[in-house]
Formats: sequence, structure tokens, C-alpha cells
Amino acid sequence: MSDAANPIEPPNLSERAGAYVDEMFKRRLIRSKIATKRPELYFMVEPQRVERLPVGFQVRVKTWRYWSECRATLQADTGEVMGWGIDEYAEPANEVEITEEAALEFVSGQVEVPADAELKTFHHFDFAARHRVAVLEWDHVHQNMRVDGDSMRVVLHPQTGKIIEYFLKWRAVRL
Repeated sequence: MSDAANPIEPPNLSERAGAYVDEMFKRRLIRSKIATKRPELYFMVEPQRVERLPVGFQVRVKTWRYWSECRATLQADTGEVMGWGIDEYAEPANEVEITEEAALEFVSGQVEVPADAELKTFHHFDFAARHRVAVLEWDHVHQNMRVDGDSMRVVLHPQTGKIIEYFLKWRAVRL
């Protein structure tokens, strides 16, 4: 027998709280017209321990949600990061084009362009519908010769200046 001052903890309260939040998020996916057999790709829940309160119990439920596609390219021998991409950085939508000089200024504040880099191309393309981005690509040039296979590529948002994708393959030249 319990009284208001000393309630008995309901069985499986933590699991039930997690299941409730999980179902709530699944309903939100349906309302948002997102059909999936794998809702865990969109969100995850983790119920915490049951906490006793003066008039009952509380279960906090940690939640994680899908934020963006992210990619990384690693050098197989050393594990060094050669490149990465975060699709969310293409937000907000835009159809803006910037000058090469403005793009270079954005890049210089975020990544180091090697001294022996030669800008090969600068252009814009639609990353997705209404998501135009600026692209800069460099060649590795050593003693006026292009180093075959070495390059640097940066894709950036023309309004925010955030780098969306970055890739660098730059080897030391041995003569």
C-alpha cells in the first residue's frame, strides 16, 4: 500500500517512458509525410533512470535526431583525414553566385591553401534544388609541373561562407 507521501514506483517505468517518446516521434514522422521502415535513422531515444520526486516519479529521456549526411575520406596507411563533407552546411537555400575573390577570402579564413597550389577552376553548381554552391579546385604544381593525382577541392555556401566539402591529396615531391 502506498500513500501520497511515499508512492510505489510503477513497474518498467523507464522502459515505458522511452517507448512513449519513441512512439511520439514516430507519429511526428508520419505527420511530416516521412515513410520509413527505419525510424532509428531519424531519431533515437535513451530513457534514463527513474527519479523519485516528492509527489511521484520522473524519467528523463535523452533524444538524438538525424542532422545531416556526413562523409569522411581517410588516408588508409596513416588515418589522416583527407576530406570531409557535411550536407547540412548547404543550408539555407539560395541561388546566389559570388566572385572568385570572395570565395577565396572565405576559404582562406578556414583552411590552408598550400603554397604550391594553383587554382584550376572556380564555378557554381546546384548542390540540390535552390542550393547553389561555389566550387574551387587547385592543382599541385611543383617547379612548373603539375603533380599527377594531387589536388585540393573546396565547396562552400556562397552566403554563409561555410565549407560544405573539403578534399586534399597533397604529397611531398621527391626528386
